[in-house]
Amino acid sequence: MLEFYNLLSLEMDSTVKYYCPQPITAKVEDDSGKTREVTFDVYVVYITGAEEMQEVKYDSDLQRADERGDKTREQIHFEEIWTKRNQLNFKVRTDKEIMYNRFVIPNLLYLYAFVKRYHDPDYDELSEKVTYCLKDGRKHKIISVSEYAEIAYNRCLSLLAYMHFDGSIKIELTKKAIDKNTMVIINGM
Repeated sequence: MLEFYNLLSLEMDSTVKYYCPQPITAKVEDDSGKTREVTFDVYVVYITGAEEMQEVKYDSDLQRADERGDKTREQIHFEEIWTKRNQLNFKVRTDKEIMYNRFVIPNLLYLYAFVKRYHDPDYDELSEKVTYCLKDGRKHKIISVSEYAEIAYNRCLSLLAYMHFDGSIKIELTKKAIDKNTMVIINGM
């Protein structure tokens, strides 16, 4: 499930250009001659052009003082060797980073449901209205944006979810479950 949550967080991250789950299985030999086959969890390309291989693990698995913990750390060691040799960034993402707050994943799931089904022929016009409402750079409640922009609440919520997805705005994900009083702001403010 943690790998799914990681993919969800990448999908909803506007700084991610694209990603590929389980992009490669590689046979890696370390300096002592030991060989291991590793499969990375995700290859990520950011809009900046930076590339990164990711491994997703529960922090408790990294901390284990048994054979399972040893195998996990060994896998990461070999992945580090491969990425270094191939001049790629490498990151281990843990549950502590992915699920850093009890609201983030449920809120991302909620928004993602809107994003996957979103299609509004009036997107350009409606997004301009929302941008105009938020131009002061302050946080506003979803319901206030809906009312000020004169967009029906459910239509506005779908629009805001998509605008969060494309990076135009930020929806507050960490303080509570998304509702009409959740705050939104222009991205970068």
